[in-house]
Amino acid sequence: MLGTSTDNFQIPDRKGLQPDAGLVVNGQSVFPSEKLNENQREITHYGIVSYQHSQGNLDFQISGISRYSSLAFSPDQIGDLLYNGISQQAYKRDVAFGLQGDSSYRFGDTNTVRAGLYIQNDKATSRTRSLVLPTDDAGNQTSDVPLTIIDNSKKTGQSYSFYLQDEWVVTPGVTVNFGARYDTYKALDSENQLSPRVNVVWQPLDGTTIHAGYSRYFSPPPFEQVANETVLLFQNTTAAAPNTLDDTPKAERANYFDAGAQQKLFGVLTIGVDAYYKKSRNMIDEGQFGAPIILTPFNYLDGKQYGMDVTLGYADGPLSAYANVAFSHALGVTSSPASSISVRTISTISRHITSIRIMIRP
Repeated sequence: MLGTSTDNFQIPDRKGLQPDAGLVVNGQSVFPSEKLNENQREITHYGIVSYQHSQGNLDFQISGISRYSSLAFSPDQIGDLLYNGISQQAYKRDVAFGLQGDSSYRFGDTNTVRAGLYIQNDKATSRTRSLVLPTDDAGNQTSDVPLTIIDNSKKTGQSYSFYLQDEWVVTPGVTVNFGARYDTYKALDSENQLSPRVNVVWQPLDGTTIHAGYSRYFSPPPFEQVANETVLLFQNTTAAAPNTLDDTPKAERANYFDAGAQQKLFGVLTIGVDAYYKKSRNMIDEGQFGAPIILTPFNYLDGKQYGMDVTLGYADGPLSAYANVAFSHALGVTSSPASSISVRTISTISRHITSIRIMIRP
């Protein structure tokens, strides 16, 4: 399997604005916002080679994976300086190679054991050329002649994952899936976790299915998006950071609970409801910091998400239809000092999303 995409974007402008930062570039301080010209190009190539085999009670598949992705951002040199205090031309590239293997073995009619692994190596390159204006210690502009700051870097990362699980048919109406997954991640940080999981499916009556489960998750931040700007290079410039404190993004660790039921009615209708609750530590979100080129991952101290999904399906002969309504809520806590608690709601959503799909098969 091979795939490729090349996307070119011109960043849209707001009309009728003028710079309000009080900056001057080569004697110029006026710049209509509709004349800004910012462009971005994103390229992705990937390839997968897989081998699958079945023999008796054994099934397995092994795959080799490669991916190339790059992002190039071209700013408006004068306009970005006047509006943002920085005009940054950036190029970011990530090359990844991976190996994935999955297998299953059936021990009679009641047990199926599954195991697998995933290994990936990433090599990321970042090259930036920034135009900024010099300032004094108080942040006041000292010259209208831009300075050029070059900030290039390379980094590598590895991730290894292994899992083992058993599907056990306890009785004809009860099936239990249980197992564990081990993940280790080495990039700007080094972390690992053993994650247990268990799920029970019960069919008390014909047409009735009830399920409940628990999983522990380990989610590293997107490697290619982690910012690697050298903050000290921008001191005493219009792109200086508010402070020089910074933390490497951590992997998100979460406990996830899920329960739901499905009921078939009249042979043609299927009604389903599913509810979940997720409690996270170092919850990952993304935001724009510094020059707004790409989203950069960061952590909340804690987070929680919960929601519910209701579905309705219809299938009779050549006609099938599907509809669903979903509700979700998410909250992130940034810090919890002794005197106060700082809370930011990343998406305090009381949201009902409705989708309807109708399909007619000949």
